[in-house]
Amino acid sequence: QKDELDFVMVPPAEVERIKSLYDISFQSLPGAGAQLMHFNLGRPYLQDRRVRQAMAYAIPRTDIIQPLYFGEATVVNSPNSMAWAVPDDLNPYDYNPEKAKELLAEAGWDSSQKLVLRYPTGNKPREMSAPLIQSALKDVGIEVELQITDFATLLDDLKAGEYDLGLLGWTGAADPDLIATMLFASDNVPPAGWNIMLYQNEEVTELARAGRLAFDQAERAEIYQEMYRILNEELPVVFLWSENTLFAYNNRLQGFEPSGFHSWAYLVSGAFPNIQDLTLSGE
Repeated sequence: QKDELDFVMVPPAEVERIKSLYDISFQSLPGAGAQLMHFNLGRPYLQDRRVRQAMAYAIPRTDIIQPLYFGEATVVNSPNSMAWAVPDDLNPYDYNPEKAKELLAEAGWDSSQKLVLRYPTGNKPREMSAPLIQSALKDVGIEVELQITDFATLLDDLKAGEYDLGLLGWTGAADPDLIATMLFASDNVPPAGWNIMLYQNEEVTELARAGRLAFDQAERAEIYQEMYRILNEELPVVFLWSENTLFAYNNRLQGFEPSGFHSWAYLVSGAFPNIQDLTLSGE
């Protein structure tokens, strides 16, 4: 707005204001990461997959993302949104509180069991989603206490297993291997890695290894699609939504072709793969 920047990533709440600015263009691209609700599978009361599936059915994800992300997010059912890696036959877990109650009854859920949902400061939409998730779970008979913590403390506590449910986002790279291996492989439980759910499935672990070693994309697609089907059934996490990657840029910037796929470790090369080709008109 002050003509001091040529491009910037913007939060969803600023989109309409950015669109109204003179000589500024806006792009919205599907994001590579996702917000997840992690289960501590070391807790006996969370080990029945029907309980976890019930929570997925209980959360009205589509209704939640509209006011929080101003339409700039998409409900997801897998670790990333790369079309070639995601099968088209996943259970979408559409909002169905009656189905959630049925599953809880089948699993013998103890309604006196209170869960603690932990989440970090610093991401306003995620902070605002926590009480909405709490309310949705209460509606199907699951009592949840909210506990917000600074980001660094939360990461330490999640790796130490000091939680029942945990909200955290993962920013993926332009390949499904990163999250598949880091988050779901059995040999990546803390302190070795970020399988903070303590999820143990040897087939998933072998698929993660096979996907890392394969070079042919068609072969890799079969591998990751099979992995995602297993995760979609077992739900060591509830896949919530993926926030779009939003850019605003001055129209004097020529050749601006950002990508939604990036990780924080490779922000420039991932989000701006053609950065070496950018030019400024009139200079």
